Amino acid sequence: MPHPALPTEPHQSGSDSFRADLDEFGALAAALARTGHSLQDALAALRGTTATSIGTDRLDRACQEFQQHWGYRLEQLQRQLDDTAEGVRDTARGYRDTERGAVALLAALPVPVPGADR
Repeated sequence: MPHPALPTEPHQSGSDSFRADLDEFGALAAALARTGHSLQDALAALRGTTATSIGTDRLDRACQEFQQHWGYRLEQLQRQLDDTAEGVRDTARGYRDTERGAVALLAALPVPVPGADR
């Protein structure tokens, strides 16, 4: 006999159920972190460019102007990528902790609940 507080039939609505794929959260956080590090590496390389390393004064000036104009903004973007990656990791931890808590709570019920042993 099902637990009286739980519906016997799955809830059906006009939309799909919400699902959080914790592995995808991890992959997204890693991709954001890699992007931030790549941006940081590119900025460091750009700072070190000179006419002798690039080959022309015109290209050297263009790189210097780009660095002056976009350097701060790109550093801010890199910080935001790092912050976003940390936020995604925190969200995944929250979902994981909630899922574990729900499973533990359901497992402690005196009447077995289908799917609570996953």
